Amino acid sequence: MPIGYEKATRLASGGAASPNYFGDDSDGSVTYSSSTNLTVQNKNGSYDGDMLVRDYTNLTINSGVTLTVDQPCRGMLIYVSGDCTINGTLSMTRRGAYRNPTDVTSSGLRLPIFQTGSSETLSSADFAGTGSSAPGAVANQDGISGNGKIYTIAKTGTSGAGGCYGGGGGTSCAASNGSTGQSGGGGGGGGYGGTGGSSTCFSGGAGGGGRYWGDCGCGANSAQDYGGKGGDGCSCYTHNASCGGSAGNPYGNSRGSEGAGYPLPGQNGTGGLLILIVGGDLSGSGTISANGGDGGFGHHTGGGGSGGGNVIVLHAGAYSAGLTVTANGGNGGGTAESRLSGGLSSGGDVSRCGGDGGNGSVQGPTQIR
Repeated sequence: MPIGYEKATRLASGGAASPNYFGDDSDGSVTYSSSTNLTVQNKNGSYDGDMLVRDYTNLTINSGVTLTVDQPCRGMLIYVSGDCTINGTLSMTRRGAYRNPTDVTSSGLRLPIFQTGSSETLSSADFAGTGSSAPGAVANQDGISGNGKIYTIAKTGTSGAGGCYGGGGGTSCAASNGSTGQSGGGGGGGGYGGTGGSSTCFSGGAGGGGRYWGDCGCGANSAQDYGGKGGDGCSCYTHNASCGGSAGNPYGNSRGSEGAGYPLPGQNGTGGLLILIVGGDLSGSGTISANGGDGGFGHHTGGGGSGGGNVIVLHAGAYSAGLTVTANGGNGGGTAESRLSGGLSSGGDVSRCGGDGGNGSVQGPTQIR
């Protein structure tokens, strides 16, 4: 019998016993009234660490409050055996890990959940590669045999977009959106810019840096894969044209100096992985997010945004609709010439704007048994 089985079979709404696992209550009932960064364990540099696991009895996040992690990591797995109320923000926005998922199985991360109307089969959860805590936590979830659903996060996400110039500008170098369970790729850089990076189960892809006037060998204009560093801006023009860097872990640096107030780097971060499993009622008017970061601005070219991550939200009790759940890619950086304040909009020359990062995947909120 798995550890915490009594917690897993507590009564859900309507008086029906739930066979799913909702944590061991070790973190108690908590109300967050100020923004809090939970500490990631086993940090591996500044952009990787173990998936964070929390086991609450009841969880409340007040309005104006953000609950997130203190650095990018391989995800956030939140169990709440009772009720969960989110009027603030539960976030893995710009917290995706820079990590090659070589130790994740080819099937990706998989979690079997008893769910009415589903008929899939999986004997046990598979969270290999997530760190020291998460595999043991999900092992408490019983397998399913024709009576549940397998929630999957794909090992690899979508590829980054190539750089672009002319025509649709940032539109044509936007990265592809992820399918169900896939993170989004990184956006391409504007003005013959660098290519965005590919995404993983832990992270959206980093963006490519903006470039102006050809290729003069000015460094890493393309992003690193696996949620790594964003591409740097690259300026080869004699007037030292300014080119925006892109979003990533860390962001890509900007180049050049022409234009007051430009260029600007991209934002640090990529969309991460967030899983919330609630045994009681889920309510609130807040936000659950795993969005990517925005690309940087240049006077002449913008950098690409990073990709959105993955969100899974499950609840056994009632759901009072009102939460906003997102895994959006970051905006591509604009340019002074296009008169844009962020991403893409109508009007102006957008041919040198960076591409938007691809959207990731949102599964839920979904009621389970």
